Amino acid sequence: MAAADLIIDIAGTGLTEAERVILNDPAIRGVILFTKNFKNNLQLIELINLIRSSTPNKLEISVDQEGGRVQRFIDGFTRLPPLASYGEQWNSDPAKALAGAHNHGWVVGNECAQTGIDVVYSPVLDLDHGVSEVIGNRAFHRDPEAVGQLGKAMMEGLHQGGVTAVAKHFPGHGGVAADSHTEGAIDPRSREQLQQEMAPYQPLIDAGLRAVMMAHVQYPQLDPAEAGYSAFWVSELTNRLGFKGAIYCDDLSMAAAHTAGSLTERVNRARQAGCTRLLICNYSATEKAELLDSLSAE
Repeated sequence: MAAADLIIDIAGTGLTEAERVILNDPAIRGVILFTKNFKNNLQLIELINLIRSSTPNKLEISVDQEGGRVQRFIDGFTRLPPLASYGEQWNSDPAKALAGAHNHGWVVGNECAQTGIDVVYSPVLDLDHGVSEVIGNRAFHRDPEAVGQLGKAMMEGLHQGGVTAVAKHFPGHGGVAADSHTEGAIDPRSREQLQQEMAPYQPLIDAGLRAVMMAHVQYPQLDPAEAGYSAFWVSELTNRLGFKGAIYCDDLSMAAAHTAGSLTERVNRARQAGCTRLLICNYSATEKAELLDSLSAE
């Protein structure tokens, strides 16, 4: 069996006995938290302590805490603007925009680290082409140079705040209208056009980026598989761009991920492609236990 690489969610603000059992499985790498797991700061700290004390395994605790409309923790946390606000500043005052993006990252990192969070799924490096509603103002800008510099500043703020930043969604989700959470997403553009989508990652990689999340998008001009199932796209990231960190496959419950078959088959496809962290969300404890049984039987 592969090394621990599954990142799972939990149902509520505490842990059930079934979830405690699952957390002790050697395939589990960590837990991703959502708004459903959060009441307030104190409760969050207690929940994270409970997760850690429930298993001898060293689990990473992660969250989507971008700012704007993607901020899982609100009460007791700074309410932060969408990343597009820094892109708007960039147009008139790049230095101010960079300082703002860095401070944004530091605030998120510091507040999350104080509760015990290890990993934050941000910054978003998708280019804003004005066609993707699911990305929208989560993106900094349309210009790859602006996105790369603002993303780098935010990443450095997150790292200085005490968490690992996960840049997303490689090679780029901004050029498709479809929401990969609810339907298949296909980007038919050429390699030359897609190189522009990947360009923002290089400044972050050069500055010590530790983690990247792959997009559940197909780019048929280069490879028929979604990026999270694609050894080609993982190779572009690791060999062409020189990335050496953790590679996250976005949530395998998303509709666009279902092309690979059953949940067990999806896990195996992502592993074979080279992903080292696999998100498994929106499944019951029973379904997770069945997945772990099927994986351990292989």
